[in-house]
Amino acid sequence: MLAIVHNGVAFPLFWWILDKKGNFNIDERIDLLGEVFPIFPDVKVANLTADRDVLGGDWFEYLLKHAKVPFRIRTR
Repeated sequence: MLAIVHNGVAFPLFWWILDKKGNFNIDERIDLLGEVFPIFPDVKVANLTADRDVLGGDWFEYLLKHAKVPFRIRTR
């Protein structure tokens, strides 16, 4: 799910319902961001906040080099 947070309240913008158990793989995460960025081309992302389910070097590399989105990942 992608949401806008305002005054501590998250307002969902985009989400996918998966036909599987578990979490998004890296390709699914990239696809979701790929749908959002063209709709909001001029928006400045303050940060992407995620849970530890989305850890991974390839994901971090994508965020840093391609999406250029600052991020915070909760690890434990």
